[in-house]
Parts: sequence; C-alpha cells; structure tokens
Amino acid sequence: MVRLPHTTLARSGYLPSNYSVVHALRGYIEHWNLNPEKWNLFQQFNDKFIDGFKPYQVPVIKLGKETPKEAICLVFEKVNQGGVPLNVFELLTATFAAGNFQLREDWDSREQRLKTGYTVLENLQSDAFLQALTLLVTKASDRAVGCRRRDILRLSVEDYVKWADEVEKGFIEAARFMHSQKIFRARDLPYQTQLVPLAAILAGLGDAGDTEGAHQKLARWYWCGVFGEVYSGPTETLFARDLPEVAGWVRGESSDEPTTIRDANFQASRLLTLRTRNSAAYKGVHALLMRDGSRDFRTGEPVEAQIFFDDNIDIHHVFPQSWCRRQRIESRVFDSIVNKTAIAAR
Repeated sequence: MVRLPHTTLARSGYLPSNYSVVHALRGYIEHWNLNPEKWNLFQQFNDKFIDGFKPYQVPVIKLGKETPKEAICLVFEKVNQGGVPLNVFELLTATFAAGNFQLREDWDSREQRLKTGYTVLENLQSDAFLQALTLLVTKASDRAVGCRRRDILRLSVEDYVKWADEVEKGFIEAARFMHSQKIFRARDLPYQTQLVPLAAILAGLGDAGDTEGAHQKLARWYWCGVFGEVYSGPTETLFARDLPEVAGWVRGESSDEPTTIRDANFQASRLLTLRTRNSAAYKGVHALLMRDGSRDFRTGEPVEAQIFFDDNIDIHHVFPQSWCRRQRIESRVFDSIVNKTAIAAR
C-alpha cells in the first residue's frame, strides 16, 4: 500500500505517538544533565514550536492494494506537479524495483547508446521506448495489441528483459530507415511519435524487414502517415493498428494495404498552406526533395549524410523574399513550401 502522512506525524503510521518529542527530550536532558537554563530553553521551544505543530493537519491520500496501477500513476502525476514528474515510467520503475530490477539504470544506458549513435533519436523518451516494447509484448500474448497506460503498467520484469534488446534494435533500424529517407536530425522528423510503431514493426520483422521490397512498403506506409497527417491527434490506437497491419503486409501474410495507406489523402492546395516546421507535411516535402534527387546549387552533389552535416543544409527560399516582394508575389505563395528547398549554408 502506498501511504502518505495522515493528520499528524504521530498518526501517519511512520512514528509512534510522541516518538519525536519524548526521545528528543530524553536526549536533551541527558546531554545537559538537568541544567536549569537549558531546561528553560527547551520549554520555550516546546511552547512556541512543538505545541503549535501538534494540531497541524497534513493532507493524506490512501491508496489500497486493490487500487489499479494506472489510477496510482494518475494520482502521482496530479499531486506531484510541483516536484519530479511521476509518470508511467517512474511508477513502473518502482514496481520493477520490487523485483530487484533497476529500470532507470537500464534505460539510461540504452538512451546513451541510442542518442550517441543516432542524432535523429535525440528526442526519444523513455515512455516511447516502453510503448514500442508494450506493443510487441501484447502482440505476442493473448491480449489485445495496445500500448496505453494500463497496458504498460501490466508489464512484468520478465516481459521487459525479454523484449528490451529487440526494441533497442528496432529503434536503431528506425534511425537507419530515417537516414534512407534523408531525415538526419530529430528536428526534421515529421512526427516524433511515428517512430514508436516503426521501431516496433522493424523489431517484430527482424531479418524480414531488411529487404528492398520491405523498405519500399515501409516507406509507402510512412509517407502516407506523414502526408495524411494521421499522427497529429491521439496515437495509441493508431500504434496498435499499425503494428499487425503493416507487419503482416510486409511479410506477405496479407494482401490488404494498411489502413494508414488506404485512408491517406493529400490535396495539392495544401502545399500553399505549408509555411513552417510546425507542419509534418512541410518537413516531409523537405526530406522527399532530398531523397528523390535534389542536388546542391553550387556543387551539383546529391544530399548524403556527410554532405548534409558538413555543409549545414537546411530548408530555405529558392527565390529570395526581397525579389518576390519586388515582383509583387504574395507572401502566402513565396513563403510556402513550393518556394523552398534544401540549400547549404555556403
């Protein structure tokens, strides 16, 4: 049972009644050997501080053993907003500690490996890792595929240990896939959240995800998700749907295209509304221009990872803003994605 202090320290269950006062008084008397001056000082302290504290009411929230873990997590998040965040990862860390497994230490080491090796993963969070792992655990069990809070909190230490290495490999493969699509930095990811199902799919596919045919299918699913802008809202249901549909489609177990592909829709007029990085489709066009053959204005070289970082390539106007204004071209046109491309700083 999770227990917080009750109405007073003595009634909280942490200390017997008058424990602190009695033991402090005994130690004080023994130390000063009944010195009258010191005894008078103690009485003043008792009158001004201890007696004033006794009736003090301390708030309490009692959570019994039967309280679901997701409810406990919600209480911690609401009550502890002014301190260290107590999210689902923190609660699972406490649960795993009871099984003598240090989840925080394990994640810290994995996080360092992933973010040191792959810049595109630098914004990856612990909850995303747990979501991908939970998708695989639920898919391999008799439970419905899912990665909601309640699904994550049902993970056991054995589940985590069994799948953590595979999920880490899945995120590495996801980073490599991003590089193949000319997305090298986290800030250029159309949807950070789409890494979760992608990593789970790649982890579940294993070697079957390494072929050219598999990459073509994954790329089609990925970009339909980006330009269909389906990941802009709640995502857990999408993740649970994408994993079995995309994995089965890539393996050839199903001829049906994933729902994300079937439902994707993009109107050409949308291009004129894409003006900033706040839009996933804006960043998507930027990446696809590089992936599909755009070359550096100055050198004529295609954009590869080394060139991208060495030349500080970013998205900029093709026709400069000042020139466009002189031609009386509207800003809604010249500031849109149709007048922008990947350009090196030089």
